Amino acid sequence: MLKNIPAALLLVAVFSSQAHSFDISVSPEMSRGGEGMLVRITNTTYPNFAIILNGKKYQSYERNSNSREAFIPMGIETCGALPLVVKRKLLFITLEEKFRYVGCVARIIRTSKLNSKDETMRDTQRTVDKQQVLVISALNVKSKNKLWNGPFILPVKSRSTPNFAQKREGKTYSYFHKGIDLGGKSGTPVRAANDGVVAFTGECFNVYGNLVILDHGQGVTSCYFHMKKVLKKTGDKVSKNDLIGLLGSTGWSTGPHLHFGVYLQGEAVDPLWWIKFSGNAFE
Repeated sequence: MLKNIPAALLLVAVFSSQAHSFDISVSPEMSRGGEGMLVRITNTTYPNFAIILNGKKYQSYERNSNSREAFIPMGIETCGALPLVVKRKLLFITLEEKFRYVGCVARIIRTSKLNSKDETMRDTQRTVDKQQVLVISALNVKSKNKLWNGPFILPVKSRSTPNFAQKREGKTYSYFHKGIDLGGKSGTPVRAANDGVVAFTGECFNVYGNLVILDHGQGVTSCYFHMKKVLKKTGDKVSKNDLIGLLGSTGWSTGPHLHFGVYLQGEAVDPLWWIKFSGNAFE
């Protein structure tokens, strides 16, 4: 191990002398709990950066030949001035770092009480650890290339219920709703919100019912739960507006609807916010 130290120090000297300072930008300047932001690293051809927001590390991806970017989620209950550090790295060594604070406004959390029917359904259809692991793993996919193109769209043509981050409470259950509900008749077409690859499909999951999870690249994923029927398989390429399933009422569902969710680097964000933001972010 000690023999490699001189070589590592030589590499540091070479990269430090050749690499120029980088710039960072953040959009929006002020975010909100349950939303997110875009961090861009510009004026650099260097590939290895660490982005750390409020102590948590996030991955960056190549945007073009002289810039990188990362879509960073804000937790539902996050608020305040958060420290952002961007480090240019060589192995375990920091060559250069830049620091700033970013703002996050508290989200108004609304609470919905679970009725006895809701609680009985959850008691009867218990969460299954293996199913949870499969879903969480797919939502955390971080493929290298950006696959999506332009703004995301709603996967069902219906009025959306803006119930992202709604806190659902009962006698034995308490959790945040990490998506929005799109109502409709059973069998209504469900379409891909943007270009991507099918990361996972499942059928008869206790919580999610019949589901599809799409990988849009660079840490962006979307999920489609409670469907009547899944029309794609894992590994399929899809384009925006492609038919991927039929709306239904499977899993933890009391009536026909689609649970639509968007995740950035494994954390849920408000899909309605992302639809608006994704168009600007693609430019």
